[in-house]
Amino acid sequence: MNIKYVVFITLAFVVIVGFMNLNVGGSNSKATQEKTDKTKKNEDQTIYTIPEKPAEPIGGLQALSQYITKNLRYPELARRTGIEGRVFVEFVVEKNGSVSQLKVIKGIDKACDREALRVIGGFTKWQPGKHQGKTVRVRRSFPVLFKL
Repeated sequence: MNIKYVVFITLAFVVIVGFMNLNVGGSNSKATQEKTDKTKKNEDQTIYTIPEKPAEPIGGLQALSQYITKNLRYPELARRTGIEGRVFVEFVVEKNGSVSQLKVIKGIDKACDREALRVIGGFTKWQPGKHQGKTVRVRRSFPVLFKL
């Protein structure tokens, strides 16, 4: 009789522990699903610097250079003082081809820096980048030349 009692208690213990693991696994499963959803959202917001296919201006770099040449207004104070050089602008090409998060990473003068940001921000004709077959956000940089 003692052996049957020990076997019964052991079996009951295994069954109870098994149900406890199922319940814990169930609640973890929901938490894991929430983490997975957050990870997917974060992946959607990832900004790539070197995707498989980089973001490009529609019409190529030549079209972007022509746009800058046509629309660049040399700041008057910089013109009078003879300021020349390159302003390097960094920005993000969004999934829809628009430009966001513009910032000067190397400037020459506040007025020239502002003008470079204005001109690059105004060029909205970008082909978004692709990575693993998905359209992604891509960080780019471009120099704007100020030469008298």
